[in-house]
Amino acid sequence: MDVPGNGEQKHDGLHESGERMELTERELIDEIAALIPEPGARTLLGIGDDAAILQAGARSTVVTTDTFTEWVHFRMDHLSPDQVGFKSMSAAISDCAAMGAAPRWVTISVAAPDNTSSQRILSMYHGIVEAARAYECDIVGGDTVRSMSDLTITITVIGEPLGERIWTRSGARIGDDVLVTGELGGPMAALALLENEPRLTLEEKYQRTMIRFLRPEARIDVARALASFPITSAIDVSDGLATELHHIARASGVGFHIERETIPLYDGALVVAEDLGYPAEAFALFGGEEFELLLTVEPGHDEDLIHTVEQETGLRLTRIGTVVDAGEGVTLFDSAGGSEVLEEKGYEHFG
Repeated sequence: MDVPGNGEQKHDGLHESGERMELTERELIDEIAALIPEPGARTLLGIGDDAAILQAGARSTVVTTDTFTEWVHFRMDHLSPDQVGFKSMSAAISDCAAMGAAPRWVTISVAAPDNTSSQRILSMYHGIVEAARAYECDIVGGDTVRSMSDLTITITVIGEPLGERIWTRSGARIGDDVLVTGELGGPMAALALLENEPRLTLEEKYQRTMIRFLRPEARIDVARALASFPITSAIDVSDGLATELHHIARASGVGFHIERETIPLYDGALVVAEDLGYPAEAFALFGGEEFELLLTVEPGHDEDLIHTVEQETGLRLTRIGTVVDAGEGVTLFDSAGGSEVLEEKGYEHFG
């Protein structure tokens, strides 16, 4: 049985002209990047990571923008308006966490069709404001415009580094340890319930799993706890563990050996997988919307990281593998000695 997508609901990929997008999302971004001139000296890192890094005075600044569109990123029959607002903020702020930065300022732009009630927009902003308080950032502006189709939210986050080093995708080195926060698979298990057995979502045994989908948390607390550690690369698990491993592998020019049995699976996802007949591992590997952090760190620090995260955040941090030569690719190994190539499968906007 196929596993559902990672929360970004797919349309048929058609343009207004009736033609299909001939490039994948990553290919399109590469083509766009090739058209853009080289940035100036005050742009320390441009296109290609979770956020840009800009030199603003004596300190560096992190800037990221995310867009969320109804029926692609969220559905109003799955989420209430305030949940849409809170979840969109968490997703945008998660990119700051992946850079080892804290959000400071946020701008919000909303495009809404004529048939959207003012109350729905205001309810959505209640969730946005709640998230801004939770993540200790200021909403400083934005825009509100009419849309000819679906509701769309665009969030720009400006953040400041929590330590001396800003994390990127490109610093992983051979021999580094690979770790991931939390437990994976919960949001995709919840989405499977919503898409296949919506009546089950009200059952008590699924409630904790549903909360992981409806109200995810950006791991700013983890970024703060690890700000002084030699993290060599980082990314948030918004498109699935497999996809994020490949993102770091490309950016850093490395490969990964991942120990299959160590991947932390959310216990609620195991329950859903058994009840619906889905492979639980696929929820973790190929789902997304986790907003957990995938990290690489210099060898010899993994135990200190695990202890620090547990003590300061109460969150689990798990070592799942090792950085290897790029020629070895991204490979899953099991305790019986078996291995398989981990394919880059996850959500693809134009797939």
